[in-house]
Amino acid sequence: MQKKISKLLLTLLSLCWLLPAGASNIHTIEFSFYSKEVSLKYDQSILFNMFVYSDEKTCMDFFNTMEKSNFGILLQELNDKKAEWQLNDMLFYELMRSSIKKIYRYRGDNFKTLANWFFMAKAGFDTRLTYRNSQIFLYVAVDEEIFEAPLIEMEGKQFVNLTYFDFPRHNIDGVFYVVDKLPVKGGRSFSFHLKELPKFETDLREQVISFKYDGNVYKIPVDYDAALVRLMRKYPTFSEKYYLEVPLSDVASKSLVKNFKRITRDKTELQTLEMILTFTRSAFSYKEDNAAHGKNKPMIAEEVLHYKYSDCEDRSALFYNLAKELLGLPMIIVAYSNHLTIGMALDENVGPPLHYKGRKYTICDPTGPTNSPKAGIYPEGYENQTYQVIGSFN
Repeated sequence: MQKKISKLLLTLLSLCWLLPAGASNIHTIEFSFYSKEVSLKYDQSILFNMFVYSDEKTCMDFFNTMEKSNFGILLQELNDKKAEWQLNDMLFYELMRSSIKKIYRYRGDNFKTLANWFFMAKAGFDTRLTYRNSQIFLYVAVDEEIFEAPLIEMEGKQFVNLTYFDFPRHNIDGVFYVVDKLPVKGGRSFSFHLKELPKFETDLREQVISFKYDGNVYKIPVDYDAALVRLMRKYPTFSEKYYLEVPLSDVASKSLVKNFKRITRDKTELQTLEMILTFTRSAFSYKEDNAAHGKNKPMIAEEVLHYKYSDCEDRSALFYNLAKELLGLPMIIVAYSNHLTIGMALDENVGPPLHYKGRKYTICDPTGPTNSPKAGIYPEGYENQTYQVIGSFN
């Protein structure tokens, strides 16, 4: 019996020897994040107590105290999820702030803002802190246009108020003070662009979309991801050209592109273009954002497949993605004063061309004329208007 106890004691001692230092301080948080169930580890040393005032000294003291903690465990967990789920900067920040809210659920808003500041800085972003009255605000450098959130300019850069997305009711008007501390020299800018879609679970929806071309009615079964539609409902409004560059989901691309390849199998390049134009012009009902949604609501291509109404920006996003897959020809995104459209470099130009970098582009307006398949037709009233090329695919 004594031998058995000794062996058991030795086994337990050996297991304790294998545990990493401070393992007993590791805690876990669990919460839902879009379609994912999140489980993240953190060290309880980041749960220090501090009275948080909206002043320079508090901000500096907070950063220095957090830097002495074992913060790296949570930061690594967040970075791992970012890579695993293919999160862009905005979704990474959402995951971070959700974690901070869970960990510091009994702390005030300013404490959470300072924690977000610290972890964003340690993630490599160019951050700034400001404060006024009793409130602290986190800013991050951006190179893109962003709407709905306050911007400030410092040192020749634009900075967006990330705290606004957490606490939009906070008063941001009036004189504010900037904290001198720059935790990351040469930190990178923050991006809202969805160059790749996050790897979340798919919520598959199906519908049949019909349109008429050359006297024939085509009915195309289309799948799309409703989870992606829900993600975009609360996503900040960013530069319009980036909406066109957000790819279709795998389910939408496979069904839409597959069915278009089937019906265009024996068609020429121009006929394929005409079918895509007829589809974007005629298969959906037109209504401007304010009338359809009560606000400005630019859409990615996936959303056009979901919503009943769409406008020129939305149709351009769908056309851009579909034409890229089916034709692969150079395209430009063309912005007029109040209209968005597409130009395409065909082997033989059709109609009065658009000129860009020494190349001629045929205007391929995805919005109109309704029920017309023809390329090279300018929207009425825009034939001689000046335009700006805001993006391209080559």
